[in-house]
Amino acid sequence: MAKRISIRGQRPAKKPYHYRACGLDDVYLTDGFVEEKTAYGPAVTITDVPGLHRAIGRNIISQGKPLSAREFRFLRKNMDLTQEVLAARLDLDGQTIARYEKDQTAVPRAIDIVVRVMFALHVAPPDRREEMIEEIRSIVEDELSQTSGPEREFGLTKKGWRNRAVHVQHVH
Repeated sequence: MAKRISIRGQRPAKKPYHYRACGLDDVYLTDGFVEEKTAYGPAVTITDVPGLHRAIGRNIISQGKPLSAREFRFLRKNMDLTQEVLAARLDLDGQTIARYEKDQTAVPRAIDIVVRVMFALHVAPPDRREEMIEEIRSIVEDELSQTSGPEREFGLTKKGWRNRAVHVQHVH
């Protein structure tokens, strides 16, 4: 399914522009671009390319399907990370990232989720990042604090429902 991107208030183009420069095959712009003829051939000028890439990335991370190799590469590049840096942050080998991006190895679900979260934090307004990081930390702590018993106890807090697992402190 093609991703159609438009800018509010812009007059739609007669024909959508197939935006291949982002590395994805399914992105079409309905406005926000100008096509012109130059001495060297046709040229296209796109308004606010960084904003366009944030919109494309937000669309990618909101999809329920696993990340494709091209989507994975798009997100990494738009976070300004090399394969080696992303691999180090994920505690992986650089060649593993290359295999994901060449579609030689499927991206594991856990890595898929972490990369989506990383991108969401990357494009979040600076005044919201700390709040988002704290929410993620809280979710992870809740998951790690789950008791192994059959019962799970939850309580309502200011931040919503939270696991109320009993934490046993060992005294030596």
